[in-house]
Amino acid sequence: MPKDQEAAEGAVAPNSKKKIIIIVVVALVLLLGGVGAWFMFAGGDDKDAAESKDAKTQEGGKDAAPAPVAMYVPLDPPFIVNFSSPGKRMRFLQLAMQVSTFKQPVADAVNLHMPAIRNSLVLIIGSETLESLSSMEGKEALRVKIHEAINAIVKQHTGEDGVESVYFTGFVMQ
Repeated sequence: MPKDQEAAEGAVAPNSKKKIIIIVVVALVLLLGGVGAWFMFAGGDDKDAAESKDAKTQEGGKDAAPAPVAMYVPLDPPFIVNFSSPGKRMRFLQLAMQVSTFKQPVADAVNLHMPAIRNSLVLIIGSETLESLSSMEGKEALRVKIHEAINAIVKQHTGEDGVESVYFTGFVMQ
């Protein structure tokens, strides 16, 4: 029996070593996989940012400036203006608007000089006729007049014009 025990122990020892080697290899593979996943998810942003910066540098020679963000300034409350229609009863227009700009000083000037802007716009809107406001071209012409008037007031008070556009957010005729 002693020979059988030696043979049995000899057979068990190589199997134990193989199991230990397999466990160590699997643990290393899992560890390396985890580290690779961490670099891929956590460290990949730096690589993408560097590649993006390199692409911007190659295109323009220097870092491109971030795109400006538009600011929208509501002209609240909505304008309610009456206007006459030849041979017909008095008509009313309720007009809600917002102006857009990319410059904070212009947005501040619009808010600061709102009474002057509202006065000018009431006069412009009140001079319109039912016929002119009934067509899309007439509404667009009114929008252009309003845009020019607001820019003129802002430029008069600040020295710069920067109102990019005027948007009608409500337009009700009655």
